Amino acid sequence: MSERVTYVIGDGVLVPHDHEARAQLAKLRRGDVIDVEIFQRRVRTFSNALHLLFKRIGQSKGVRVRNVRGLLMIATGRFDMVNLSGRTTPIAWSTSPGEMSSAELQVFWEDARAWITNNVLPTLSAYDADDVRGLIDAVDRHQGDEP
Repeated sequence: MSERVTYVIGDGVLVPHDHEARAQLAKLRRGDVIDVEIFQRRVRTFSNALHLLFKRIGQSKGVRVRNVRGLLMIATGRFDMVNLSGRTTPIAWSTSPGEMSSAELQVFWEDARAWITNNVLPTLSAYDADDVRGLIDAVDRHQGDEP
């Protein structure tokens, strides 16, 4: 069984948030051992618009969306320096809901927007730049949406 439902964090416990979570919990018995994967709530319209923007930048540059996202994480200082073989390499942090809260994603967006505006837009064709500007506006419009 794999379902994603919402729980509220209590004092050392997870409390079912709604009838779906209560129904999921009712299937379990005291003593059952389960795995729990934590995903922080996100504003879907905002994170989807952000993904579309990164994808569009990748299309215009001929690189994968994950590389656009990774470069932006490194460019905005969101990375760890890792040395496994005598060579230190920056490893970008994840933007997944399991790793980054909605508030952290919005702060990342503020920094990424500035970097994109200053470093990416000037390198794009007029057509691509106009399209990317429109997507930046769409991300900004959805930033304040509710999860």
